[in-house]
Amino acid sequence: MTAPVGPEEWGSGEVYELADGTLPDVLDDYEGGAAHEPDRGLFERLPTLVALDSGGTLTAWAYFDHGPREGARPVPSGDYFEPT
Repeated sequence: MTAPVGPEEWGSGEVYELADGTLPDVLDDYEGGAAHEPDRGLFERLPTLVALDSGGTLTAWAYFDHGPREGARPVPSGDYFEPT
């Protein structure tokens, strides 16, 4: 996901509650980034306000791509797995 430019830009995802404090480090390794070393990989983990299907909002970790944007195309649906 890239940072939105306007309110019409959004992404779809899943929200999980993590009980184990070490899991974010495992996810950082999997996603190829780190919150404490944002230049280490392609992604940076940042706290993000998310809207839930239930109508509520909460702050959750999200991974943002900070790689090159040349040739990148928007995903109109907001869902990487169903982009149209």
